[in-house]
Amino acid sequence: MFELVETPRQIDTVARLARKIWLRHFTPLMGRETVEHILERLQSAYAVREQIRQGYHYYLIQPEDHDSPVGYVAYCEEKESSRVLLSKLYILKAHRGRGLARQALAFVEERTREAGLGDIVLTVYPGNNDAIAAYERMGFEHTGTIHRQIGEFEIDDVFMTKSVK
Repeated sequence: MFELVETPRQIDTVARLARKIWLRHFTPLMGRETVEHILERLQSAYAVREQIRQGYHYYLIQPEDHDSPVGYVAYCEEKESSRVLLSKLYILKAHRGRGLARQALAFVEERTREAGLGDIVLTVYPGNNDAIAAYERMGFEHTGTIHRQIGEFEIDDVFMTKSVK
């Protein structure tokens, strides 16, 4: 179900999934120019490779009843703050509503406990109401906003936290 991303082929698969998911889901929310910029800076094969080098753990999500990955999840342990940053959790639209996000979150929660860390944190684009509602259903709470500069674009994301202790 969860395949650790290590090879160039797997990294390319993440980048292709990101492009497909982001263009479809985020273009109406943010506009094409912003989405293209974010994809290049944060979700290109080069960016994913660099994040893995920096300690991010990427996993492809491939249900047993499907012959190819339908999404991916990425997280990074922040030991100094005793938490895990759930950096990415994206699933192709046709595969949403099947419990895959919940399974991916349970997978990250288990890794968080194994690492002896207490919270999972994430950020969500404020207009992404479906994702915010889904994270709330999975036990996350709003804990503020965070201002981010991504190149020339500025975004005020919703900051959410879930305790796993």
